[in-house]
Amino acid sequence: SRGLGDVYQRQQLAGAESHYRRALAVHPAHPTARFNLGVVLEDRGRPDAAVKAYREALEVDPELGVAHFNLARLLEAAGDATGAVGHLAAYKRIRDG
Repeated sequence: SRGLGDVYQRQQLAGAESHYRRALAVHPAHPTARFNLGVVLEDRGRPDAAVKAYREALEVDPELGVAHFNLARLLEAAGDATGAVGHLAAYKRIRDG
């Protein structure tokens, strides 16, 4: 059964999603807000929406390594090995400077 902790977490995630969407309405080109929205969407069980948010974050800041990493992970899970390898390579390039 689902406990109060589950209810609390769902409410917190919904609130976080709302917060990042409001921030993006004011500052649409904010890569960190787009990345954080992707994380929340993943946590809410919406990987396709998370992929979109990570891609949008990378459009604004192609050097946002964590977005490449998370996107690679989601693309791999979705069966897109080629896309995953490309983003993992970008992550490693950025990480290793």
